[in-house]
Amino acid sequence: MNPTKSRDWIQIAGNFSVVAGLVLVAFQINQSSFLIRAELGINSYNQAISIEQLGVDLEFAEALAKSHEQPENLTVSEMIQLEGYFNSLLIQLAADNWLYEIGIYEGSLDEDLPYFVAAIGGNEFAMSWWIEVRPTYPADFVKRVDTHLANPPFKLNINRYRQIQSRF
Repeated sequence: MNPTKSRDWIQIAGNFSVVAGLVLVAFQINQSSFLIRAELGINSYNQAISIEQLGVDLEFAEALAKSHEQPENLTVSEMIQLEGYFNSLLIQLAADNWLYEIGIYEGSLDEDLPYFVAAIGGNEFAMSWWIEVRPTYPADFVKRVDTHLANPPFKLNINRYRQIQSRF
């Protein structure tokens, strides 16, 4: 075989190898990106579960119920518990918002807001607490939360609990 033709075939094979390598790297980056999004999504769900598990604690459940029924009678200890709960919700919401903004999560914060709004909407203590802490959050984030709070989709589960009680 002619040395020039051999060199041409070697060059073609080398170019093909480079292209195949780039395709493989692109595929691996895509897979890594998918795995990172999946891990972050699982982490977000685990955080939500941890926050929900607070409601199973009798002392916290009593404080949360009291914040709906008699917010003026909350003790400082109960307010601290509730603030921890609301802060946990807000921190998760703010983290999810950041992930939406940088394109890791698809969609927008507006998908997560109804859950948060349901937790504090219609609760006088929670609304008062939100008014106090909202200056510590970015203006766009506050505006979006306030927009959803203006018309909450539902109020935690208090109405459901009252409906259940009415069946007795």
